[in-house]
Amino acid sequence: MPELDAQLLALRPPLLLSEADSPMANFQNQTLRPILKLLHPRFIYLAQDYLQRQGVQWENFSSEKQRSYLDTMLRQQTDFKFLLIGLVSGHFTQAELVFFCAHRNEIVRRMVAFLSKRLYEGLLLTYGKS
Repeated sequence: MPELDAQLLALRPPLLLSEADSPMANFQNQTLRPILKLLHPRFIYLAQDYLQRQGVQWENFSSEKQRSYLDTMLRQQTDFKFLLIGLVSGHFTQAELVFFCAHRNEIVRRMVAFLSKRLYEGLLLTYGKS
């Protein structure tokens, strides 16, 4: 295993997840989830920065509006979306990167779903009740 791959794997927090039935589910559980957990504080910081730069008064939004705005950020604001995707994919090993390139659309779809949930919950904790 190349040294960089070993270093990237060593950064990931351990998660108690069972082996899955499919390669995609394994990738999700063994790669995406640990990386998302590792980078969670970075995602929250970047989301706060993005909201501030856009002049968004997040704390004044209803819960429904917050979720809707976050979904829009991740689906339509490509600069923000690809910043987060790049942050995650930059933590892939070489083999994981090859798998990602072969299954990009499905993995990005899963990543966006995970990020949406994590950002919403993280921003709720940051800004208080919705």
